[in-house]
Amino acid sequence: MLQHRFRPAIALIALVMLCSLLVTQRSTAARAQSIDVTTAPEATAAPIELISSFGGTVDVLGVAGSLAYVGEGGGVRIVDVSDPTQPSKRGYLPLPDFPLAADIVGNTAYIAASWEGLQIADVSNADSPQLLGSYPITGTTINVQVAGNLAYVLVGDLIDYEALHILDVSDPSQPTLRSTYRLPYNPTDLAIVGSLAYITLGRNGLQIVDVSNPASPALRGSFAFPDYATSVSVSGNRAYVADSQSMSGNSGLTILDVSNPASPAVLGTYKGATLSITDIQLVGNLVYLVNRIAELQIVDVSNPTSPALRGSYTPANGLKQVIVANNRAYLTVIN
Repeated sequence: MLQHRFRPAIALIALVMLCSLLVTQRSTAARAQSIDVTTAPEATAAPIELISSFGGTVDVLGVAGSLAYVGEGGGVRIVDVSDPTQPSKRGYLPLPDFPLAADIVGNTAYIAASWEGLQIADVSNADSPQLLGSYPITGTTINVQVAGNLAYVLVGDLIDYEALHILDVSDPSQPTLRSTYRLPYNPTDLAIVGSLAYITLGRNGLQIVDVSNPASPALRGSFAFPDYATSVSVSGNRAYVADSQSMSGNSGLTILDVSNPASPAVLGTYKGATLSITDIQLVGNLVYLVNRIAELQIVDVSNPTSPALRGSYTPANGLKQVIVANNRAYLTVIN
């Protein structure tokens, strides 16, 4: 989830399936479109075609089952995507500020709401979502991930307020703060895996934070990148980090061995991406990588020492975000 998902620009949402892809693109005059993504043989680029799109000022925040949760203006729109060729609107939840990211857990949506901190909603009725509770936080709340009764909330934008906040959400109507871990630079993305938080920090690279004691998180390790770390996905002992906005030609994907969190080591790199990578997501042995230059790349990382391009898709405009769920890729396309 996104991670570096700042105040929305005009965009359209597109959906792509892995044998079909749904792409969402922000546009003031957006139309429904569709993309078909055919799985390619090993080391062969796959053609990807648009299936459908859902327009407006929107961000794809999360997907659960046949429902997509979309940031639409100052609130969250629930969209039925059971028929990917005809996404249909369901309920709408107004919020006090723009939603930038969300984690959907069962019937509860945990929403990073810009300057209005964490918002928690009951989405059991897709036609009538209801706000359950909130927690105010100084700074821009850019991402949230939930594990058990804890919400890990990433905050940036203001000097001295860049931090990871750990909240107890066992009572969603009254979230309580367990701890605040200060960060040295504006964060861009977050991945919680087990007792570790992986946080990308732009020019300050990657930090690995031990959150096994939520009352006292502690730094376990870090890794420096030549440019700007924008997004991270983690599986097992491997971290996949997008390193972007390079003027030296080093922009791309770095695969790290994090079996020893105190000393991450490079396993491999992929340099086929263009500048300004905005988001990545790992699904199985594939990394979905998007950038503002307007391209989705699907990279096979089954051999981490030699990542290989499997497919790509180039819309008319730049890409901001990718969420892969149920064999479909949901893209936020920026106009």
